[in-house]
Amino acid sequence: MSHVEERYSFTTDGLHNLAVYGVSPMHAWSALTALRRVIRHLGDELDETDVKVVFAQTDGGYLVVFLAESDRDDNDWDIIAARHMWPDEVAMFEKVAAGG
Repeated sequence: MSHVEERYSFTTDGLHNLAVYGVSPMHAWSALTALRRVIRHLGDELDETDVKVVFAQTDGGYLVVFLAESDRDDNDWDIIAARHMWPDEVAMFEKVAAGG
């Protein structure tokens, strides 16, 4: 099975949401490419919207990045928001990332 490359884009609304939560675009990008990350798909079969959430540990801390599949192409994702993980999310992330 070959690996399909995914592309990420910042939308105007997404950049605004990052600013609201005090997350820089560079920090969000580092979460998407982090070695320690957990990805959860949250697609909705009713409207075929594909949504995913990336939980990651970066040099700047623990982040959650919310993505929606773009209308442009498959495997094209719009970054719609990002924020720092809450303490219970950090605990969950550590458990899942460790394989537990």
